[in-house]
Amino acid sequence: MASSKAALALFLALNLLLFASSPATATVGACDPANLNVCVDLLESLLKIRLGPQPASQPCCSLINGLADLDAALCVCAALKGLVNGLNINLALSVLLNQCGHQVPAGFICAY
Repeated sequence: MASSKAALALFLALNLLLFASSPATATVGACDPANLNVCVDLLESLLKIRLGPQPASQPCCSLINGLADLDAALCVCAALKGLVNGLNINLALSVLLNQCGHQVPAGFICAY
């Protein structure tokens, strides 16, 4: 009887150890357009003629690094919809992606 209780306790402890602990890591290559407000700020800075230091692109670009060009285009397109008023959204998309080292895929149009 004691050995069955010990075996059950060991079994439950192993289950807790193996299945209850999961690493707290962010999903690589995922896009959340809600976080891309920093990209809209970067876009506004890029489209103004600026003398002096250029805007920091790191906060925006770090959000889309690791994405394929198409995924980055879809992500930024979704973020720009409704946030960019009176501006050609496809031009804005191209400017942002180029700043971050991505390219707009051939034939891609950000539909609004």
